[in-house]
Amino acid sequence: MSKRKRAATDVECTYDASDGRLVQVAHPGNVFYHYEGPRGEERRVRETFRNTGGTNHLVGPKGHERVLRWDSPGGSVYHYEVIDGVNFWSHRVGPLGESEHFRRVKGGTHLVSRSHFVHTDGSTTHYEGNDLWVERKVRREVPSSACSVPESFPNGYTQYFKGKHKHEAMVRKEVVTSTGTQVWHYKGKPGRERETLLGLPDGSLCHLGIEGQVTRRVFPNADEAVYGGESTEPFLLNVKYSDRTVEYEPRPGFDVDDFDFKCGDAFWLNSARITRQGFESRSWTLWHTRNEMFKYDRDNEERIVRIFRNVPDPMWMMQLLADNGEAVECEAPRAYVLWFRLREWVKQRATVLYWQERTQVRSCAPGGAGQLADCDAFKDDFQTQ
Repeated sequence: MSKRKRAATDVECTYDASDGRLVQVAHPGNVFYHYEGPRGEERRVRETFRNTGGTNHLVGPKGHERVLRWDSPGGSVYHYEVIDGVNFWSHRVGPLGESEHFRRVKGGTHLVSRSHFVHTDGSTTHYEGNDLWVERKVRREVPSSACSVPESFPNGYTQYFKGKHKHEAMVRKEVVTSTGTQVWHYKGKPGRERETLLGLPDGSLCHLGIEGQVTRRVFPNADEAVYGGESTEPFLLNVKYSDRTVEYEPRPGFDVDDFDFKCGDAFWLNSARITRQGFESRSWTLWHTRNEMFKYDRDNEERIVRIFRNVPDPMWMMQLLADNGEAVECEAPRAYVLWFRLREWVKQRATVLYWQERTQVRSCAPGGAGQLADCDAFKDDFQTQ
């Protein structure tokens, strides 16, 4: 090997002593270019950056070399591809075996952006967005081998996310089972999401409480089943059929006589509140087809103290009260309750006066009890005189 140094640029070139072909070029910044090929056709095959420790591997004829692979100092290997005449990253293989894949973008701040990331456990995270490193996470596919309990997810599951970069929240999870696909819906801030709905393979939709317990199940034929109890020990409360009929199941600790049915569209419910310790008989509740529920205070002449509007089912309403305490969005304001009391009093007064009049008319008619009593009183008074 022979070395020659260009004084003007401090570039040192190394040649093969046997045939004089260029082998290496060393720049002052500790950058080394390595060449291969016969004399006069040497092509650059490798670039070594000794200050940073990275290495570029190149392919192509002399004068048209392009980067094929970059060995980064951190142990990652970046692979390049040519698309639309531009050489850019296609994927990266990390030091632990993870791989990150990129796609070509136009109009962004970089030539590429991340498309998906394959983790070491085999799960894959997909991204959207044209700005590199600030893409949004939109989906994650998790195989069974990556689950903490593979037996529970033999076919894995898929998670879906919404939100800005670093603030993505999971909104849906699809689980493939032997009978079909279960779809779990979530709400909440990132990292604090909770399950709210569960779509089953048969097309029914389950509404979930704060603790993940099933509170209501809507079937494809519009039938609804309402549940109570904790998530570990749920029990059926009632079934509301599409023809508006309701069938009630016996409650734990209660007899069937706890429910006094008045008619098809309204009934009195004795156990009007559900707590986490069970049912408590504290007030009377009337359920109407106009989707209003009334809570009465039996200790205060059974006055209406609360009114709830747009209630799909009374037992659902009571479960909501048990979960959220006293604050419920569908509760009517105090003025509505007072005006309702006034309207009920006016209607009751008119009804009482009407029947009082009808009673007096019938009683005082010929042959009536009032007429006969008045006649007897008149005769007694006349005989006395």
